[in-house]
Amino acid sequence: MRTIIIAAVVLAASGTLAAAKEIDLDSPKIQINGKDHDFGNISQYTRHVHVFSFTNAGTAPLKINSVHASCGCTGTLLSADTIEPGKSGELKVTFNSGTFRGNVRKTITLKTNDPGNETVTLTIAANIIADLMIAPQHVQFGRINVGDSPELTAKISSPSGKVFTVVSAVSSLNFVKAEVDKPDVAAQEHEIRIKVDGTPPGGGFQGSIDMKTSLDTKASLSVVFSGYVRERTSVIPPKLFFGIVRPGEHPTRSIIIEATSWEGLKVEKVTAPAGFTAAANQEEAGKRWRIDVSVGDGIEGGTFNAGLQLLLNDEQMPQCEVKMTGLMVGKKARE
Repeated sequence: MRTIIIAAVVLAASGTLAAAKEIDLDSPKIQINGKDHDFGNISQYTRHVHVFSFTNAGTAPLKINSVHASCGCTGTLLSADTIEPGKSGELKVTFNSGTFRGNVRKTITLKTNDPGNETVTLTIAANIIADLMIAPQHVQFGRINVGDSPELTAKISSPSGKVFTVVSAVSSLNFVKAEVDKPDVAAQEHEIRIKVDGTPPGGGFQGSIDMKTSLDTKASLSVVFSGYVRERTSVIPPKLFFGIVRPGEHPTRSIIIEATSWEGLKVEKVTAPAGFTAAANQEEAGKRWRIDVSVGDGIEGGTFNAGLQLLLNDEQMPQCEVKMTGLMVGKKARE
């Protein structure tokens, strides 16, 4: 072992103090034969291996204390964790392309006892080409009326240039259908028509079209769709909040009833609970009504909850109830 002696002399008032320190000149030195590797164009769900080689160009044993990959998709296997001076080692790196698409870059970090290179970063890269892809992956119908049958399209294609047929295209909702253009003809691209067909319930909806093709691929192939169905007759808001009410106050709230996809709407009857008054006003013949609801003098103290009953000439929704709530302060609650 090569060493050097350093002598230090310190002069003190009481005399002279001499100290000696021994420093080790032997140390490991890691040399990597290429820190970067590009796999080039590869397919999804394939495995690729590269071996990084390195040499201990130092005068002491080189120790690889740890190896860490930046992604679970990358596996590592070290030939040995201690490399003698002048000897070489290998790090085998396995990359699984999985569902990645496009340009991908991952790193592997080595921690060593090389004082001049304690952290070594290796890089692997690839351009992953999908066997199949769908565009767009999410289609939106927006706001539609009951009875509407809007249609949207998406395309399933093979960026790698493979030809395929579409074996099935199944919707997760029974009122949304999917049709594939020439599904039995082998081609590099197929068009998918997604259509609302049936009687969807009112409100928001979301689902997917799940597809299978003739290609042997593990890729999940689906188009997500979403939209909002306006009910045949809408009641907005579905609940009235009066907030804090004090004696002598008579706050008013309004309800809009609208025929969204038909003509001839009529509010046949409005029944207000005790302590409330209500009046129906037609704003647009056969299409739109406004119900004004006011708090009267008969509301007792405390939180109140009540329901306003509406009778309509809509055969699908002949009657409905609008909940009402608030807080009456300054009055004694019923015991």
